[in-house]
This record gives sequence, C-alpha cells and structure tokens, in this order.
Amino acid sequence: KVDLSGVTGWQTVAYSNFPDVTSSVAGLPAYTFYGCAALTEVVLPAEVKAIGLGAFLSCTSLSTINLKDVTHIGKQAFGFCEALTVVDLSAVINFSSHTGSFGDCESLVSVNAPKLTSTGYKSFSGCSALTTLTLSALTEINDEAFYSCKKLTTENEGFGFAKEVTTVGEKAFGYCTGLTNPELPEATLINSYAFTGCTAMESLKLPKATRFGAYIANRCKSLTRIEATASGALTLSDGGSLDNGAVFG
Repeated sequence: KVDLSGVTGWQTVAYSNFPDVTSSVAGLPAYTFYGCAALTEVVLPAEVKAIGLGAFLSCTSLSTINLKDVTHIGKQAFGFCEALTVVDLSAVINFSSHTGSFGDCESLVSVNAPKLTSTGYKSFSGCSALTTLTLSALTEINDEAFYSCKKLTTENEGFGFAKEVTTVGEKAFGYCTGLTNPELPEATLINSYAFTGCTAMESLKLPKATRFGAYIANRCKSLTRIEATASGALTLSDGGSLDNGAVFG
C-alpha cells in the first residue's frame, strides 16, 4: 500500500497527454509506478487532478485506488492493471487522445465517468469482464474503445451509455460477443468495422445514421436486420457513394 494523502506540492503533468487543456493540472508524472507488480493499493490526495502517461502501467496487483478527484487521465495510465474491478471517475473530463487508459484491465467490471464526453482511443479495449458503464455525457466513441469487451451486453445496464452518442469509431465494438440488439438512437456516423465480429448480434438500430465506413457489421453471423431509417442520402464516411455490400457485408 502507498498512502500519498499527506503529500503536497504536486507538479503539473505534461500536457502532451492532454492537448486540449490550457490550464495547469497537477498530478502524478509519467511512469510513476510503472511495473510495480506487487502494488495493491494507492491513496491519492485531493490535490492530484491528473494521472500521467503510464503512471500505473502494468501494476498487475493494483485493486484499490481513489480517483474521484481526478479530472485527467493519460495514455496507458492504468494499462494492464489486471486486478482493478471498479473505477469511480466522477470528475474525469478528459482522457488522453492517444489513450488506452484502462486497456487490458481484464477484471474491470464497472466504470463510472458521468462527465466524460469522448472515450479516446482503445480506452477500455480488452476489458473482457466489463459489464457496467455510467457514461451519461458521452457523445463520441473512438476507435477500438470497447474492442473485445466480451461481457458488455445490450440487456443489462452496460449499454445505456450509448443514448447520446453521435460518432462511433473504427472497431469501437469489435468482437463484443455479448451484444445482441444494440441501438444508437443519435448516432449519425458509424466508422469502418464498428461492430465486426459481434457474433451474437441479431439486429442493429441506427435510426439517424447517414454516414458509414466499410464493413461495419462483417463477421456478425447472427445478424438478420439493420435499421438505418434516416431520411436523405446515405454516404460513406469519406464522402463517397454508398455500396451496401461494402458497408454491411
């Protein structure tokens, strides 16, 4: 256990992790505890607002950390933290754009981040136990954000976050084999391979989508119905003309 609650004078975290931030954010610098495989618990003071690049990368025994005052999380900050099960990101407004912030946290079950608007790249990729997501402000799901989140389903509380999402990145839900009937009621742009390998998916509802990448639902062997009922012309995400076979094949 590491208790940092009495530590003061935290330095600002490198802004390369947070390109849209203009004010100072104090916190843990890059790779602070990288590879500390025996570390199980960390107590952070309220002064820590940012977790830098790879700060807890490969801390494979880390199971408890208080993040409720943290606002910014850097690239691979918690990558391969295989013992983490629940994270409370109540104050988080920003993931690094080149992220993987919680990538391959194989035991992670629940994430609460009600202020987060964009997931960042591969934020939860490989979180194979993830079932519960509270992401009520989310509007953009970036590339491979939930790739291979095999227990994420449309029947439980896990998929409710998608209600306000307008953009879905490439392979965002690739190989999410628990999804059966996902609906993204506000999504207008679905990028290539967004649902590739979702083998249990029977239907896909995209009532406002008009722009599509290639093969958004390939290798979806159970799929029988796609509803894309928006008025107006359907186009490819690069502005080209639509070829149904290339898009939905």
